[in-house]
Amino acid sequence: KYHGQGTYTFVDGNKYVGEFKDGKYHGQGTYTFVDGHKHVGEYKDGLGHGQGTFTWSNGDKYVGEFKDDKIHGQGTVTYSDGRKYVGEIKNDKMHGEAKFFNLNGSPLWQGNYVNGKLHGMSREFYEDASFKRTDNYRYGKAHGLSRLFYRNGQVKWERDYKDGKRDGITKEYYENGKLSKDGLFEDNLGTAKEYYQDGSLKSETLVEGGKVTYIKRFDSEGNLVLMQKSK
Repeated sequence: KYHGQGTYTFVDGNKYVGEFKDGKYHGQGTYTFVDGHKHVGEYKDGLGHGQGTFTWSNGDKYVGEFKDDKIHGQGTVTYSDGRKYVGEIKNDKMHGEAKFFNLNGSPLWQGNYVNGKLHGMSREFYEDASFKRTDNYRYGKAHGLSRLFYRNGQVKWERDYKDGKRDGITKEYYENGKLSKDGLFEDNLGTAKEYYQDGSLKSETLVEGGKVTYIKRFDSEGNLVLMQKSK
């Protein structure tokens, strides 16, 4: 049985260089995959276990904890474009509080995962760290109130979701805070109205399955200028 420092090259081209114990990878080592991936770090009983670094062939890199050959624990993923993820990963899936950062280190997004699925509130930020968007999720599906903000902090739109579908009140605003659209939805079915800056009605639409199926448009004087039903 292999024991101590050594190199083992597989017939498929993969290669391990490092410490062995009783014929298994055990201790510090480097496993290089033929497709360009590489795992450098601690091994135990033939599996990646402990602190390590995994680099994908596209340049993405994870630095953190491993357990039984899976990414597991606190760690940091640095993407090839410079963005960075900091958080917990459980059995190769994002789990717990997570944060993404821009190239300059400013926050880009923060939220929570449960076994790889978004769960709870998430927040997205502009480059100056002001709020850009807030969402609520339940086990990977939008559930609750979502809001998008203008750069001046004014709400651009707010929508209610239930199990990933539009459900409840939806409102959109001009940058000056005046209402531009509103509607009421249930299970992706609903009606919406659009308004001119002076508050007069601009259009009425019927939405079914997330698609507009009927629309009426009015000019600024209140005259009907279009009435159309989609096929």
